[in-house]
Amino acid sequence: MRLHGPLSCPRVIAWLFGMSVLSLAWWWIGLVVLAVTSQGEVSRRALEIMSYITLAGFSAIAYTAVLRNSAWFFTLQPVISWTASILSAVVLAYVFIFVFQIGFTLYAGW
Repeated sequence: MRLHGPLSCPRVIAWLFGMSVLSLAWWWIGLVVLAVTSQGEVSRRALEIMSYITLAGFSAIAYTAVLRNSAWFFTLQPVISWTASILSAVVLAYVFIFVFQIGFTLYAGW
């Protein structure tokens, strides 16, 4: 059985994975910058804002760009194509954040 859709192409999966890694890299860079500028004491609110911007915002925008450029969305009408790619990207971003939270929780030992 072969799945049909934007996630059936290995190249799209590779791009989505690459964007996830890039989002994680931006999160770590943001965390380092935040720790340096606040002299080692990071407030929870600043960490949450930075995390939502990098993990949710950047990943959702990157996922939308990747999915919109996949061949599967080209067969749809432009308005439907943009709507479907944005909704798919939001779902994927939430899945990415969920997986990140599980990984970070296991890493931190909580």
